[in-house]
Amino acid sequence: DLLHLLPHLTLQVDSIRQIPLNSAGIKELIRHPYLDPYQARDIVRHRERGHRYRSVDDLRLVATVDDTTAMRLAPYLNFE
Repeated sequence: DLLHLLPHLTLQVDSIRQIPLNSAGIKELIRHPYLDPYQARDIVRHRERGHRYRSVDDLRLVATVDDTTAMRLAPYLNFE
């Protein structure tokens, strides 16, 4: 039963490697399991057109990234 396991589990948030969305290339982005090559390409193209990502809301401006994907990616992204 999962409830019996919960007291024995820990999540180390500091061990999550974040992707620098404003500088990552396509190859780095497609390594993430939530992104496909088309999404990675479109994220980079959007940035190359002069749009800097400031939050997960900006990621939603990329046509191939839906709201669900953006929210799933949020903990793994760095917007600096």
